[in-house]
Amino acid sequence: SEAQGYFIQSFFKNFAEDGQRPGGSPRPTFNDQVEAKSQRGPAPTEKGCRSNSSSPDRSGPYLDPVMGQTEEDVEAMCKDNGGIQGHHNSCYLDATLFAMFSCTYVFDDILTRAREEADIPQYDEIQKVLRDDIVCTLRRKKYVPHENVMRLRELLDSLGGVSGLTTEEKDPEEFLNSLINALHVPPFLKLSSQQETHLYQLFVAKDERLEIPTVQQLFHQSIHESKIKLNEIPKALIIQMPRCGKQFKLYDYIVPSLELDITDALENSPRFCYVCGRLATHECWECFRADVGLEVTSYCQSCSDTVHKHHIRDKHQPAELKHDFGEGRQPRRQFMRLFAIVCIETSHYVCFVKCPVKNNNYKWCFFDSMADREGGEDGHNIPKVEQYMDAESWLGPKGVKKLQDMNSASRNKYLPGKTRRLFCDAYMCMYENPLVMKYK
Repeated sequence: SEAQGYFIQSFFKNFAEDGQRPGGSPRPTFNDQVEAKSQRGPAPTEKGCRSNSSSPDRSGPYLDPVMGQTEEDVEAMCKDNGGIQGHHNSCYLDATLFAMFSCTYVFDDILTRAREEADIPQYDEIQKVLRDDIVCTLRRKKYVPHENVMRLRELLDSLGGVSGLTTEEKDPEEFLNSLINALHVPPFLKLSSQQETHLYQLFVAKDERLEIPTVQQLFHQSIHESKIKLNEIPKALIIQMPRCGKQFKLYDYIVPSLELDITDALENSPRFCYVCGRLATHECWECFRADVGLEVTSYCQSCSDTVHKHHIRDKHQPAELKHDFGEGRQPRRQFMRLFAIVCIETSHYVCFVKCPVKNNNYKWCFFDSMADREGGEDGHNIPKVEQYMDAESWLGPKGVKKLQDMNSASRNKYLPGKTRRLFCDAYMCMYENPLVMKYK
């Protein structure tokens, strides 16, 4: 609806620009919020995270390679006291950082961009703590103590954009919003509404044909209902599930799609005719079906004429695609690959990550920054990374088929613990396009 479209555009605008306080008063810029540079000295540089001054032959700081590139490396990262140690309600931040930096390079440019004139005074210190104390330490030592993370939390909290970052429960998008604004991270997504954003929130109405939807189906449905497409293929696509924190979930089960087909979600890209597979020349939004996807809206001239002779569709109004790609231009499917899933159960965030074992022999791991505790109230949390052994049999089409073959009672009873968290508690799914990543 028109109202829903306005709401969606407002969400993207607010997330990208962070323009208003909750009360509606204008939010000052970070330069206005900060009067002087923090008096605390920079965090000590870890070996392996050298700056330009010590590495004149490099164009930027040295970053350790990601984890999980061999089966031996996967075994080494899976252990008690592995990953990022949780402390004082930090799980929202621990899970998000582990998902973003442990096993992928897609966000590494955040760690290496040189300071610019418009950056806030704390830019260098925030970037250095994130890069050296957290990301490089994680990749090299497979473990980050909570003190390192607290330094980042204190720096972000001092900016005043999001209060309570050092002690209170927060959501991942609140942390991302604070970090993105502090480091002036360019938007990952450019939308056909001329807006730009870092996070794609799924806004969908519940469709009875989707008892157990996939992320692919919900993404296409959200594009259709908002009438807002992607202007270009993004290097990263962070999708937030249709839920409101821990209180409300639109669907009891959502199956993460290992690959996300964005071909028909692109504004200026050649598409296939749904019927014959030739280059599409027309688009009919009214033909959309959530259980099929956006591809059912694309037709060549001949197939569009035939399809819309049927009495169910003869009132539809297909529109001609205005972009001339040339007769010889062949469509090509464009995909994003899933690399991480952040989940929430009650008030606790965890994540699943895909380890980039060579020869596409991918392994999945599960991370919990507060998996265990030692010493009671005065003790400390024990983080843990472990292999998710059921990934091959549950992720993707196999998982959908298994869930569909179960009745509701069987799903609750027989789903393995981690698989239940994956399907029932998914909060964010993170996708990347390796080809675009090389050029951005």
